[in-house]
Amino acid sequence: MIMNQQVADFCQRYFTDRRGSNCKKWDLSQELFGAPDLLGMWIADMEFKVPEAVQKVLHERVDHGVFGYSYPCPEYYQAYIKWQQERAGVEIEPDWVRFSPGVVSSFYWLVQILTQPGDGVMIMTPVYPPFHGAAKDTGRKLVDYQLQLRHNRYEIDFNALEQQIVAEEVKLLIHCSPHNPTGRLWSLEELEQLLAICRRHHVYLISDEIHQDFVAAGNQFVSVLDDRLSAYRDLVIVLNSPSKTFNLAGLLNSHVVIPDEKLRQVYDRGVAPYQQASHSLMGLLATQAAYESGSQWLEGLNATVDYNDDYLRRTLLAAFPDLVIPERQATYVTFIDFGAYLPASQIKDFMIHEAGLAVNFGVTFGRQTATFVRLNCATHPDFVAEAADRIISALNKRLNQE
Repeated sequence: MIMNQQVADFCQRYFTDRRGSNCKKWDLSQELFGAPDLLGMWIADMEFKVPEAVQKVLHERVDHGVFGYSYPCPEYYQAYIKWQQERAGVEIEPDWVRFSPGVVSSFYWLVQILTQPGDGVMIMTPVYPPFHGAAKDTGRKLVDYQLQLRHNRYEIDFNALEQQIVAEEVKLLIHCSPHNPTGRLWSLEELEQLLAICRRHHVYLISDEIHQDFVAAGNQFVSVLDDRLSAYRDLVIVLNSPSKTFNLAGLLNSHVVIPDEKLRQVYDRGVAPYQQASHSLMGLLATQAAYESGSQWLEGLNATVDYNDDYLRRTLLAAFPDLVIPERQATYVTFIDFGAYLPASQIKDFMIHEAGLAVNFGVTFGRQTATFVRLNCATHPDFVAEAADRIISALNKRLNQE
């Protein structure tokens, strides 16, 4: 597989084999998928080392030898705010920022703070599985609005969505932006339409923006915190984290951004029973270093993701033209519909036992995507090439048998 120079240099410098390192993606695959020697293309986790500045600050703290209670210093906020200014074009005040161990914890907490048992909580499927759980596991009514696949990208039918909000008496919408797994970036106009509907029907909106830094070349991310949407700030809470951008999930540090003072007060009262006693010391140190020094590293990573996604879709479509692979505007995952070749009932067995791949199955994102799989492109191009080869070989073998 011939890589361009930027991708080759990034992979040579940062790629590492994570097998045998207590890595969920690789070392639990046999237990979770029921087969040995699977190629790990599933969970949104990478095979790339973090930037050198992050490694350095963590080594220094280990050498210091004390890991007691900590707090976010002024320089932390400066680094985070500057990153958001430069990457997302938004102005954040330090007072707006709260912390949690992770984005999933945050929206589980927020569902319980902003709604009552039995209230309608809307998600837009197909979507990251914990969105489903945040409603169902907390005794709320899950309201499933299904995105529409049109012209090879997922769209919102705003009239249908508004009718469903009214009919189901929705109180909270959990929004994924950029959207995982479909790869959609929502435009300013789409976000304004969505927020206007929320305003008309007194619906809070949680925007999970954890994939904001993974934007495919030629595209632009728009946050709900954009100044042009400032009229809606009393409705919105934004969740983001360095955990996805810099692969720091194990350090348990994420942000809950609440621009409205009254809503911050509601959050602070509501979160008090969860007793988040301290910050993650290593998470704070790694985050600050990443935001201060990680831009060039991220450019190399995004170039690698774009390269891998392009290779994967071109190679698979050349072999099987009836596959449906929606346009990826953002995230580092590729969502593929095998429905023209395989029934939903056979997707799991085919991927695991015939292609030898550990993937995320579309049925976990929504009932309408049971013939889809999600593949992770934040990895070495050789793994992506191997995944494509395994799929092509296994599917040709199966089709020839028929």
